[in-house]
Amino acid sequence: MQFALDSGDRKLLIGAAAIVLVLAVIAALVGTQAPSASIYPSSYSAGSDGAKAAFLTLQSLGYKTERWLDPPQALNAQDSLLILADPIIQPTKDERQALRHYVESGGRILATGIRADMVLPEAAAGANDVLAVDWKEFPALFPGALTRGAANITLVPLARWNGTAARYIPLYGTAEAPVAVLYHVGRGQILWLAASTPLTNAGIQRSGNLELLLNFAGSPQGTRIFWDEYFHGQGRLLGHYFTRTPLPWGAAQLGVLLALALLAFSRRSGPVHPLPRESRLSSLEFIDTLGGLYQRAHAARGAVEVACQRFRFLLAKRLGMPLTASDVDLDKATRQRLAPTEGLLETLQRCREAQDDLDLQDGKALELVQALHRYSDVLSLQKVGERAWKK
Repeated sequence: MQFALDSGDRKLLIGAAAIVLVLAVIAALVGTQAPSASIYPSSYSAGSDGAKAAFLTLQSLGYKTERWLDPPQALNAQDSLLILADPIIQPTKDERQALRHYVESGGRILATGIRADMVLPEAAAGANDVLAVDWKEFPALFPGALTRGAANITLVPLARWNGTAARYIPLYGTAEAPVAVLYHVGRGQILWLAASTPLTNAGIQRSGNLELLLNFAGSPQGTRIFWDEYFHGQGRLLGHYFTRTPLPWGAAQLGVLLALALLAFSRRSGPVHPLPRESRLSSLEFIDTLGGLYQRAHAARGAVEVACQRFRFLLAKRLGMPLTASDVDLDKATRQRLAPTEGLLETLQRCREAQDDLDLQDGKALELVQALHRYSDVLSLQKVGERAWKK
């Protein structure tokens, strides 16, 4: 099948091609610029805000370090440390429960930034009142295993700790505004830092940062480190990332648009069938028209009168009785000579009353006409009507 393009369609296609070409050139020029800063310290990134240096340093020191790309339900808590460096993906309820179970079972978590509050159990992180952009050194509040060799740490305090319970142990900063906090959940430990800058390529070499990380990690022979990339949107399957973005909604909208386009095309290009027309000579057409007249005129009494007169005519003809016979005589003769019909006399009397009712409702009239029709079926009066029509 050939499709002819008129001048308007050709202009539209040429314009669309020109727009695509311009966008391609702009994308090529912009793509040659330096990469922008990342919003989280990825272990894949070698930029100043990435964390590849810390990741490789841990590996070179003998730690069994690997990138974690799976949901937290698969974590093994035995002798392991999970690093959550500024997670950006909102966890599900099951994932939060899995992280709590991981810590309660003896696992350890090193988390950074305000976003860690959405994944850590019983966390109390908040935004810093003062917008901090400069690196600062913060002293250790007391000597201990975690602060050994790290009298100070250096970071940009982007968040603050709001918890004041005794279980929260401040390690660096001040007691009122700590930038590093340690607390226990079950048999495990959680170390929170006010920013991920100590783990970045630019910050891991600053005073005290690497020492604090190694003190919390413990012995290389007995620790397995999982550097989380799952909550950075990375996954073993691309679908893991797409399901957490607006792309499924975009695909659904695109699907609706394609379906509408297909429907519009099929309606225009499909075979055209004429609508069936009912013959004006058919009995259904006559009945429809007559019913419409009765309805518009609100002539429910007339409909009952016509149906009752026709029923009495056919019944009298079947019984061989005069048309002037009373309802009582017709009912008595019907029960004696045709069939026992309970309620026939009552129905005929109700029909007479309905003919004199100026406020007769359509529902009541329909009920009486249907009752007469049922008696006609029982007494086989339709055949009498057919013979009368033929004569």
